[in-house]
Amino acid sequence: MEDHTGPEELCEVAGYLSRADPWYESNINTLCHMIPKLATMPSSPSRALVTDLFLTDVIAYYTRMGTQPVCFQVHSVKILFQDPAQDPAEDVFLTELLTQVQDSPSHRELSTTKKKSSLDGPGIDLTVTYRKVVLSDRQKELALALRSTGLLMKAIPAEEAEDLGCLSVTITEIIRTNNLAGRSFSAVANRFKTRNIKIRSPDQRPFTVRLDKDSRRTYRDVIGLEVSPCLEPSYCLQKTRTMKFSPHETEDVGLVKYLPKSLLLPINTFAGVMQ
Repeated sequence: MEDHTGPEELCEVAGYLSRADPWYESNINTLCHMIPKLATMPSSPSRALVTDLFLTDVIAYYTRMGTQPVCFQVHSVKILFQDPAQDPAEDVFLTELLTQVQDSPSHRELSTTKKKSSLDGPGIDLTVTYRKVVLSDRQKELALALRSTGLLMKAIPAEEAEDLGCLSVTITEIIRTNNLAGRSFSAVANRFKTRNIKIRSPDQRPFTVRLDKDSRRTYRDVIGLEVSPCLEPSYCLQKTRTMKFSPHETEDVGLVKYLPKSLLLPINTFAGVMQ
């Protein structure tokens, strides 16, 4: 569920589907705020028939004719906590992952943080390791060490032509500049695309993680996370069986080669998207 600011605000999945499918835009997104009202409208002899027919026609037409899927990649995230006694958490997200610097709870930690922030600027130090997406589709692993106030990973592309399997990552990086007037700090957006990314706080400074704009899925006291495409359970099961008999085999062999590797969320449309 998303935290909406208004009744007509569209989630990113609906926005993408409307760009891919004109029918979805005109019949679902345009009327999105009216459909729940129609469904819950109390029946009356004069209006019940009209309401029921509208919903029935839309659902029946979509079910019968919408056969071209748009497949959204589900991403898994492993979350590491500041407390070493706390087990890592594993979760999934569909649309986005947001991290922000967490306020220090204790007075002692707060005074230390303020002293360090005055020297190094706002934010916390992070190490970021990711596999860069390039046109040749080759694996290119890069590593960054930077100071940041937060980052945002978007899984739903802004344009229909972009790859649905990629994460668009925007890191708010703090740049320190020394000049005659003293030390100044500026924030710049560091953007890249990836499918796999690892983030660590080397100083054990905590940050928060929120998944899919859902405040109920917010993790605190986080010092690291790992994000990758979620794997299809049947693929993982068959891969485990194969590794049991061929432990030194690194490539997918046998039945594993023919199984879908990624866990996708298909939503049927009239137009579909080539993937």
